[in-house]
Amino acid sequence: MNATGPQSPRSAELLNRVARGDGAAEVVVYERYSARLLALAEQRLGNKFRARASAEDVTQSAWRSFFLHSRGGRFETSQAGDLWRLLAKITMHKLGRQLERHTAAKRDVRQEFSTEPAAMVERQPAVVDVVAAAELLQLALADLPTAQRGVIEGVLAGLSLEQLATQSGRSVRTARRLLQQARQTIEDRLQQPSQDIVPKTVWDRVGTDNTRPLLHSDDYRLHQMIGAGAMGRVFRATELSTQRTVAVKALRKHWQSDVRAVERFVHEAQTLLAIEHPGVTAVTGLGQFPAGGLFLVCEYVDGPNLQTRLAERRFALARAAELMNLTAQAVEHVHRCGVVHCDLKPANILLRPSGEPVVTDFGFAWSLRQDPAAALSVKSIGGTSGYVAPEVLAGQPPSPAADVYAVGVLAWQLVSASDLWQKPGNLSAPMRTWRQMCLKWADAAPDNRPALSDVCRDLARFSNREADCLEVDLAD
Repeated sequence: MNATGPQSPRSAELLNRVARGDGAAEVVVYERYSARLLALAEQRLGNKFRARASAEDVTQSAWRSFFLHSRGGRFETSQAGDLWRLLAKITMHKLGRQLERHTAAKRDVRQEFSTEPAAMVERQPAVVDVVAAAELLQLALADLPTAQRGVIEGVLAGLSLEQLATQSGRSVRTARRLLQQARQTIEDRLQQPSQDIVPKTVWDRVGTDNTRPLLHSDDYRLHQMIGAGAMGRVFRATELSTQRTVAVKALRKHWQSDVRAVERFVHEAQTLLAIEHPGVTAVTGLGQFPAGGLFLVCEYVDGPNLQTRLAERRFALARAAELMNLTAQAVEHVHRCGVVHCDLKPANILLRPSGEPVVTDFGFAWSLRQDPAAALSVKSIGGTSGYVAPEVLAGQPPSPAADVYAVGVLAWQLVSASDLWQKPGNLSAPMRTWRQMCLKWADAAPDNRPALSDVCRDLARFSNREADCLEVDLAD
């Protein structure tokens, strides 16, 4: 949907997903409206106040308020354009508050801003501000009593004390007192020394390679959030020592005190460091922020994932066969390294600008070189519904056959954008052949599934046999 057009039901669903804490939905909403909100703030700011107030700061403050308040399910959309009007209202309120402060203080612009290049280089990226402040404030809000939290959320949404008092059935004096108490509680919470440093016992348990030093966070400048999941957020960043563009995956703050989450994050880093293949995302290493949070540095792939590409249109059979063949070869190499991916899906396969697929996100990867009982104590089996093999769902340790199952489900999705187990309509001869291969790969019994080397041979034979039928118009 165009950000300037009427709101579609899909946008309403995005708001519902944001309310449930869906990080991917937050990214979509941010990317859809951020440029428009910034333009609105810059227009209303005008030349007179542009040197005193930052339109970018205003909009990022508005985004913090929106995300924090929407996570409580307080926002609803009922008419076309509601989401945009809501964001614009919050932004205009923030802008008005900032201009009031600057006008009252009569600040000297020359004292506030420097035109030196170094000053501009050192400024923190706005998206990082949104993520860090939102997570810190969310943790602080969770510690507040219900009454204080309600007042803070109301203020973040742009409500006045009078409106808060009316809404909660309290006096203005009581609302003001609750607000003061909440502010003090949050301030105390944020000023506490960080308790997120990963204890040595965790490093010992996961067997961290002590010969490989942790990366320094000072060597990385974050620019833009490009992805988010339940465990972490991914940023496009610059490695200052080499000036190369990289991707930085940071473990979410609320998981940093969870031993199992930390172990899983470290396990992902160790897994990828042991795998070298052009079809698998390359990893530089594991790092730790000064406050204790972990981050993973890997190559930046400047392209969409297959899920994004599928949202635009399905793949032609020829292209799908090429993609699946390259993906299967990469995953086969992963298996030879003693690892099962366990979460193959469209969102975890990126496309390079040249078109080659890259398998990424090894957060649920399973090592075949350790005792299953020991592995279960280190990390739980995970994956995405619809792509997890039946035997894994039944509690069996993953084997390479589990990834073959996911390959079958994925291959059918690329050409149909539908579930493999959904009864199809009339299919062309090449599509029937393709579906039969997918069903063989995704057989319910793991022993009946072929090895990935056989999957690659199936794909090669399919491409050769159906060469005259591959340019099928799947839109019909």
